[in-house]
Parts: sequence; structure tokens; C-alpha cells
Amino acid sequence: MDQFSHGMVVGLIVRSSTIWRWQLQLIQSLIARNIISVREIIALDLPKIEQDKRIALLHRLDGKIFGSPVDAFDVHDASQLSENLISCDEFLRDKSVVSDALINLSESMPPIALIQRVALGVLQPVFSESGHLHSEAIGLRQHLDQQKQIYLSLTQLKPEGGQSILGEMRPSFEQGSFSRNLNSYWAWLGYLWERGLIKLAEQRDTDQRVSRPESVVSSEQSQRTSGTLAFQSNSQPLHHPLSLLDTAKGLVQLGVNMQRKLRQKYLHREQWGLLVKSLRHDSAVMGGQLDFKNFQEITPPSDCFWADPFVVSKDGRDYVFFEELLFATERGHLSCMELLADGSHTEPVRIIEEPHHLSYPNVFEHDDTFYLIPESGDQGSVGVYRCTEFPYQWVFHKTLIKDVHAYDSTLVEHDGRWWLFTTITPEPGLSECEELHIFYANSPMSEHWQPHPKNPVISDASCARPGGNFYQSDGQLYRVSQDCAGRYGAGINLSKVEQLTVNDYQESLVERYYPEWDKRLIALHTLNFNENFAVADALRVKTKGFLK
Repeated sequence: MDQFSHGMVVGLIVRSSTIWRWQLQLIQSLIARNIISVREIIALDLPKIEQDKRIALLHRLDGKIFGSPVDAFDVHDASQLSENLISCDEFLRDKSVVSDALINLSESMPPIALIQRVALGVLQPVFSESGHLHSEAIGLRQHLDQQKQIYLSLTQLKPEGGQSILGEMRPSFEQGSFSRNLNSYWAWLGYLWERGLIKLAEQRDTDQRVSRPESVVSSEQSQRTSGTLAFQSNSQPLHHPLSLLDTAKGLVQLGVNMQRKLRQKYLHREQWGLLVKSLRHDSAVMGGQLDFKNFQEITPPSDCFWADPFVVSKDGRDYVFFEELLFATERGHLSCMELLADGSHTEPVRIIEEPHHLSYPNVFEHDDTFYLIPESGDQGSVGVYRCTEFPYQWVFHKTLIKDVHAYDSTLVEHDGRWWLFTTITPEPGLSECEELHIFYANSPMSEHWQPHPKNPVISDASCARPGGNFYQSDGQLYRVSQDCAGRYGAGINLSKVEQLTVNDYQESLVERYYPEWDKRLIALHTLNFNENFAVADALRVKTKGFLK
């Protein structure tokens, strides 16, 4: 993201004089991008932060085993952010307060008087949907109970009362390393705060809230409402120590994760394959529950996998386009093969190969020409290829969107516009499954795609990432997406598009499918169909030595 030129002046609320390392880095990143400047640090005179020894043990062991050390809870001096460290009473007595908002890093509810003292109230991170403020607990319950997602939000406590959520997301808690999950969450939290604060500052500027509104309580009133009750809630311990039972449970789960890692490395190989079903005698496949047991499984050779199938019919013949990835190179290219009436298929033909990874060949027809948008997120752009001789000859046509790490881009024409749905990661290395963005244009060949004002329209790993083409049923538009909560491509969602306009997007879940018909299948993440065939893919676990 570019530098933001209309930042806010803020104060920081801390327990005493120290903060966690993740808090220090969050504030430093916001300062570096001119989103905020820190005027003062307000100490609540509460016990200093200190990491729970049992939680620290879990972090340390997991970090060593999986090579991802956790340093987020190292303790730092808050004076690195500002030397103006004052008490709460001093801040409330100061009639020259010019801070727009206060950022609460105390991990406890702030006194009401502080919330009422500044124009935009108090901003604070929240780490569960039940409202937990203690960052040490992040991911802990997911690790202990094998839950699949966590919750992060930026909440505004308003001076006139009430609160609003400026941004929220539900990232995946991946199977495996506790510490690796944690270390990715701090980056996502930083981007969540950047977007939320920029939105709040722009709203402030639009509303011309340069000075305090009438709803802000005067400093004299603040002193009268800052009685001991507000501070009593803050005098509680920072968190309840992790119990011996939960510590033991966490260590056992760590052992389970380590065993799973060794099994995957030395005993198992995971291989994506294709699922195909003829619809010539079953055209109502989308009228009810999909029965994947009746799909034919097409197994690739042992040295590669096949995934992300798209089906296209032309001149009475049916073709499936898909990603082919050789295990030796770990880089995908795009292939195509013909589906034959007797249930067999031709040998795959490699159609597009680049120095970078390609997958998810979203094929569509426009002005009597076939085009293909592949996933090329690692390359940092969204490009389109044009077919010169169907189905095997393709040339690069143009770049549609530059400077974006976009994944599984999917086009749909709706209400006179073309819409491009894609998940975007703000930096390489972060999960590509967390946030859905929409762009729109008057033509699929446009080089001027407009970002939707509500981007990201979905911040939820269980339903953000596209999983195939849109489809219409009884005049209703449906979106196919992946459930990536807990693991990549765990299942397929079918969602009804309730609203798709340049101002809003809403969808509702209709069905969710997992590969439960076969215990050796562990993921299912693409679904496409036309009038002749339905195609999907599934991830099969195979024992090494039996792959040949």
C-alpha cells in the first residue's frame, strides 16, 4: 500500500511502561506510513505485562520443531514510540488535548473518561468474537481444540457511546504449526489496522471533523466520570494463566502435529486428481444435492498432479482445461485434454507454460473468441491469453490488472458489467485464501478495472477464495468458492449472490461439500460444469511406494 497523507494524531493507552513486541511493530508500521503520529502515551498504572510461562513453553517448543520462532511477546519499553509518558489523570486534566483518537494497547477495557475525551474515541484490537482483548490467547483455543479459524478485528469505542467494527477477518488456523499460524496473524493484523484507520481518517475528513464534535465530553466532565468503577475492571490480571490440564493438552497436540509432519514427509504423498461426470442423462445435477460418489476419478501419472479443471464444449466435442504440476519442478503449467463419450480421455496437451507458476485456467468466450485468465499471482498481475486455434494454441493477449498478487481470478457478466472476483494477498508469503476482492469494468478486455469500494468484500478463509465459474439457476446467480479454513481447499461452497452492485456485495451460503465419500480424499476445491459435463478435483493421500 502507498503512503497515506492524511494521518491521525493519536495517544496510546498502555498498562504501565512496557508493551509487547507485536504492539511496538504495529505502531511503528503505522507511523512509517504516515497513517498516525503519536502525541502521548497514557499509562494506566496497572501491573506490567509478563508472558504466561506455559504459553511461552508451547510457543518455544513449536517454534523450534517447525522452524518458526515466536518473538511477538518479547517485552519492550513503550518510550520507543514517544517520550511523552503521562498518567491517565494528567491526560484528563490537560485541556489542550489535540489527539484524534486513542489506541488501546493495555489489553483491558479503558476507562470511560478516556473514551469520551477525544473526538474519535478509543480504537482497540479484539482477538475473539466474544470480545477477548488478550493477545496471548490468540490461536490458543484453536491449537488445543483443533478449531479451524481465528477472529481478528479493529473496534472503535465511540465517545457518544456504543462501538463499531472498523475491520474484521477470520483467517484460517492451518493444521500443523501453532507458531507459524501466529506469525502470519501479526502481518494480517497490521493490514487490517491500516485499512481501518485510513477509512476512519477519510470519514473524519469527509465529515470535517477536524475539531472535537459536540458529543465529546469536556475534560471537567471526564474527570467526574472517571471514578473507581472504570478502573476496577482494569485492575484484573492480564489473563488467566494456562491450566496444567490445558498445558498438557497443548503438548499432546504438538506431538500429534509433529507426527503428522513426519508422516507426510516420509510415508505419504498428496496428489490432486480430476473428477468427471457426464450430464447428458443427468441435466438436473444442480437442482439438488451433488453426489460426488458418482463422479469418475481420473488419476494423473505418479510424477505430477492435475487440478483446477474447467470444462468447455465446442463443435460437439468436450474439453477440460486444468493445471498440471510436476513434482520435480513444483511449478504449474496449463494443459488440456478431450473428454470422450465412452468415459475415456485423450492424452493431455501442454497449452501454456511460463517461467512462473500457472493454474486455474478460467476459460471464457467473448466476441466469438476464447480467452483464458490463469492464476499467476506470484508474478504480480492478472493477465489474459487469447486462443488462436482451439483448443491447444494460445498466445498472451494483455495484462488486465498490474501490481497485484491475485489468485483464482473468476469472471462473470452481470447487469451490463463484467465483474472479476479474486483473492488478493497484500504481500508474498501470506495466505492467498483470506480476502475476496471484486473489480468491475464494461468489457472483460478492459485495462481499467475499478476496485469495489467495499474491498475486501469477504475476509473469511472459509468462503473467500473462488472455486470455479459462476452459474445461473432459475434466474439466480450462484458463486462457487473454496472452504480453506483449517487447510487449503478443504471443501467447496455454493453461495447465492444476493446483491452485486458497484456499491455492495452480499452472498449467502446454500451448500457446502467435503470429500467424505472416500477416507483417502482430504480436499475438494474446484467445481465447474456446462450442459455436458461436471468437473471437479480432489486431493488423495497415497502411501509412498504405492504411487507407481
